[in-house]
Amino acid sequence: MGSRKPPLLHRRDAILAGITDTDLRRDCHQNNLVHIARGSYLPEPEYRELDVVDKHRARVVAAAHRHGETAVFSHISAAVLHGFDVWNAPLQAVHVTRTGARPGRRGPNVHHHPTALEPAEIVEIDGLRVTSPARTITDLARTLSLHSAVSTGDHALRLGLAVGDLAASVATATGRHGAAKARHALTLMDGRSESVGESLSRLLIREVGLPTPSLQRRVFGSGGESLGRVDFDFPGTAVVGEFDGKVKYGKYPKPGQDASDVLYREKIREDRIRDTGLVVVRWVWADLSRPLVLRSRIAEAFRRAHKWRGGPRTT
Repeated sequence: MGSRKPPLLHRRDAILAGITDTDLRRDCHQNNLVHIARGSYLPEPEYRELDVVDKHRARVVAAAHRHGETAVFSHISAAVLHGFDVWNAPLQAVHVTRTGARPGRRGPNVHHHPTALEPAEIVEIDGLRVTSPARTITDLARTLSLHSAVSTGDHALRLGLAVGDLAASVATATGRHGAAKARHALTLMDGRSESVGESLSRLLIREVGLPTPSLQRRVFGSGGESLGRVDFDFPGTAVVGEFDGKVKYGKYPKPGQDASDVLYREKIREDRIRDTGLVVVRWVWADLSRPLVLRSRIAEAFRRAHKWRGGPRTT
């Protein structure tokens, strides 16, 4: 889980090596180093290669160096360390849970949560103490927006988090701030979603009042041959939906193929699905910001498929 630890330079190690504070300030001024947290630096070339999630991971490692073994990284910081998808979540502050911290104490870079943790709620990742997957998703479901929490929870379930473990963790949150939000988010999580976009699509479909689709349904031709899976199947409508046009089979080119080969194979797959009588609706990220437009497109597909009887077989 996670990526390799970044090559951080810590001030106290630098001082022991004969590097002065003046040297550190000069290197930052000359863009040789980037100051990422109190007392911790990264070489500028390394920092430039990091995305926003890896930059957060670097700040977590810096915080671990500063706070010692009493810190347990939690909330969004734990999600990053577990390798969960984190969509639209604030990543500036590192989150630490520890007994005895002042309530809700926030610094510019660290948010302390004063909560006791059971031993089973703490795991170790790359030498860092981190809240367990179930506790992490519970904390996010209490504190993040519904869309962010569900998309991260979907990914955690897809990676192996047991629904029963998550449900038990959410139950223990009763009485804490956001517990009702967590219970609601749990009812919407589904590990069959294969991307953040699919998770958000599923939530939007629900919110605009469309029928609940089945996920990852396999479609069969008239001769019983498998034509692949579709992201969303609206039972009883002869309508299926695909998010972002991704290819379910042969997503990446095989040796000797290029992108055009893959796109051609996907077009053939989709044509064969349509030949069964199914109406296929595709949408992309931009459509997720226009839920009423997406609703209209899917509703129009329902109307076009209304006269279909007998239908293709799915399982």
